[in-house]
Amino acid sequence: MPRQRADGNSVDENMCADCPEEKKEKIDASDILATIIRGKRVEHDCVIITGDLVLQASELIKVQIGPSELPAVTAPIILTNSVIQGKVTFKDVLFCEAVDFRGTSFVDKVSFIGSIFRQQCVFEDAHFYEATYFSGNDPRIDKHARFIGQSNFKKTIFEKYVDFGYRTLRTAETQHY
Repeated sequence: MPRQRADGNSVDENMCADCPEEKKEKIDASDILATIIRGKRVEHDCVIITGDLVLQASELIKVQIGPSELPAVTAPIILTNSVIQGKVTFKDVLFCEAVDFRGTSFVDKVSFIGSIFRQQCVFEDAHFYEATYFSGNDPRIDKHARFIGQSNFKKTIFEKYVDFGYRTLRTAETQHY
């Protein structure tokens, strides 16, 4: 059953009004993950992604950053004006290229704990319906996401709470950023 918004419409109906019906296809999350693991560009607009987008670090190539080796996503990820119905977990990942989730709705929990965004990172007009983590909660370990390139969270909506590590924002504080 599709997730319901406060106005009674389903999250799937929250997609860009300008999206033509023929573009509103469903794509399995495993297909997106396979493309990422192969090091290929992911680019979709106005799609519904079913299943969990949980990236296993062991499946990625490793890139040396200082004294550490990090699992790396080596091609751009562009998922715009779409709905991701499952969990999204990209923990401790180096994003070497641009990441663009502009206008995308995240229906379930999202985690970018410990990830590094080296290029542009866009979440403009994105909508997060559940808890969203850009930082871990263990004060002994630095697990903050790092935004090295330009990041854009303009008009982003967080329905539950979001943790960027420096200050956790609760629902009452998370209007539109």
